[in-house]
Amino acid sequence: MTTKDSNATYINSFTSLTLPLTPTFIKQYFESELYVLLLEAIEEFKKYLVHIIQKHLKEHFSHSGKQIITFPCLESLFFGVFERYIHYYNYKNGNYKCLLQGQNAYNQLSNLFNNPNWGRRFFDNEQQTFVLLFDRWAEIEANQEGEFDQYGKRIPKNRRKKFNLPKLIFEWKRQTKKDIK
Repeated sequence: MTTKDSNATYINSFTSLTLPLTPTFIKQYFESELYVLLLEAIEEFKKYLVHIIQKHLKEHFSHSGKQIITFPCLESLFFGVFERYIHYYNYKNGNYKCLLQGQNAYNQLSNLFNNPNWGRRFFDNEQQTFVLLFDRWAEIEANQEGEFDQYGKRIPKNRRKKFNLPKLIFEWKRQTKKDIK
């Protein structure tokens, strides 16, 4: 069932989430719930997102590490930008998660944002800060971690080293306010 509004088209037909998040499943079930947006609006949002990321890249090394950026965003815009990269959807809360990590994560985001310098910020004196999404040495160390210690004894899973490999998570959360009355 389609209802037309002066601003956009909204289609309302959603069923329970029981299938894996494949591209055809995403198109069939999620796009039917969202507003249809113009490509120009999505491209403008991509530019805004790059600007927000670059603005949060600070010059001093003490600002390095895990960064959390929060700002309001329409569900339709988030889905329009990241629809091919959605890895997780929580039906109860309506939250989406996109996880990007590994050797080609930076290139994927460069193609997505149409900007090869999306994760870099340049400062005076030829200094720059950047988003790190792949650490070759951490990957090598994580892959070489075995199940056995130096004496040949098996290491239990709860005693093995945990590796925090670099990753970038884009998350959309539905925020609702409840009145007391």
